[in-house]
Formats: sequence, C-alpha cells, structure tokens
Amino acid sequence: MTVAVFAAALALLGCGQECGGGTIEQDGKCVPSYEEVTCAPGTRLSPAGCVPDLATLCGAGTIASLGRCLPASVLVCGPGTQQIEDSCVPKEASLTCGEGTVVRDGVCVSLATVPVLLPFAAGTSVPVYLEPAIFASLPTLVDLGLRVSYYHGLQKAVSAYRYVYINPTLGKTLALTDTVSLALSGSLGYKFFTDRSTPTAKFNTLDALVSTALLITVAGPFYVKPSVSWAWTNFPDRSTSDEMVVFGGVNLGVNL
Repeated sequence: MTVAVFAAALALLGCGQECGGGTIEQDGKCVPSYEEVTCAPGTRLSPAGCVPDLATLCGAGTIASLGRCLPASVLVCGPGTQQIEDSCVPKEASLTCGEGTVVRDGVCVSLATVPVLLPFAAGTSVPVYLEPAIFASLPTLVDLGLRVSYYHGLQKAVSAYRYVYINPTLGKTLALTDTVSLALSGSLGYKFFTDRSTPTAKFNTLDALVSTALLITVAGPFYVKPSVSWAWTNFPDRSTSDEMVVFGGVNLGVNL
C-alpha cells in the first residue's frame, strides 16, 4: 500500500499543479494570468486587478494627476510653493523680502508703489490720506510756479507716508494757431518725511518731470490735450535707467 501511495505522489508531481480559472502555475504556485483577464471599457489591468483608466475617462481639457481628473492648466506645486494664476511661487510664510518691500501673493512688491493703489502694501484695506496744498505762480518770460503740500496718512499703518512736498515748476505756452497751442513744462519735487527712520523715507524722495502737450480747442470752451512726459525718481537699489519712465496721455476738458 505504501508503494502505491508513493507512486501516486510521483505521478502528481510529474503532471504539475492544477490551477483555477484566470490563474496559471508559476514556480509551483498559482498566480493571476493577466493575459486571460479582460477589463471593461474605461478600466485597465493592474496588479490589483481592473482599475479605472483616468487617461481615457478624463474629458477634453483635463489631465490625469494624483488619481484625479484635473484641468489641464492646474499645476502641481512642490513643497513651500503655491499656485498663483499659472505659476508656482513661494508661499508667503517661506519668503523673506528685503527692506522696503512686502509679500503679496507669494512675491515681494516694492513699497514705492503708491499705497492708495496697493492697499495691501499700506497694511490696511482702506488707507486714507489728506493732502492740503498751496500754489503760487509768476508769469514772466516763462511761467514760474511753486506748489507746497503736506501728505498725511491718517491710520497708523500708513503713518510712514507723512511728508512735506516742495514742488517748483516752470513752463511756457506757445500759440501755434488760433486753436492750437504748444505747452512745455518741467518740475522738481522733494519730500521731507516727518519720520526719516522708516524704509519708506529712503526712496522716491526726489523726482523730476518734463512734459510736452498740445492744447487743442475743439468747440467753444471744450479742449483736447494730448501729452508726452518723462519722469524720474530715486531708488537706491536700481540703475538710473530703471528709475526713469516715459508715458503719454490725453486730457479732455472745459474752460469755465
């Protein structure tokens, strides 16, 4: 009887192991037979079985990322960064800005920009300023003028923007025709800050402006005034060319 059982065992080993459907024998074990598995549409075969195939399930304008269908424009930003519009920028907590700048949306922005236009740079959502001024003029061969004003930030967050502004000007208007005149003007300006220890008081203290304009009378008291101007102000950390700007404009007005 013992001989018969031994012979049967030898016969079983010779024939190999019988595995179930969807599996095959490999190294004496039954393992999945991927070749025999057919996944449904929208899925693909993986070691874990049939799983959703995002590459085919994601619609137009989307991509498969991190197991989800995301808009093609979505970025996957690395540690310490965040997505701002279409770019990855450093997070504010991990970004250190230099003197005279503040963090805004992951970038350093210069405080030299007028704080009324950038309330976040001013440190308050509604910055309020007062600017009383006096102006005197003296018409001679050229028109001389002097404007003196006091710029005062009311809130504590904008208290660094408190200064006396001295602005001498000169100009000349030449009549080209009965309805067209050429206006030339230039000015200098200097800010005397009440607190010169703040970063704000170290730049944009001195400025210059030169303008050329055509004063065109359209009908009666109404006029159009196109102009081209050059301006400069001081920034200690910039080259002279970066401190200058050329700009144009068109004014529409009425003389009352």
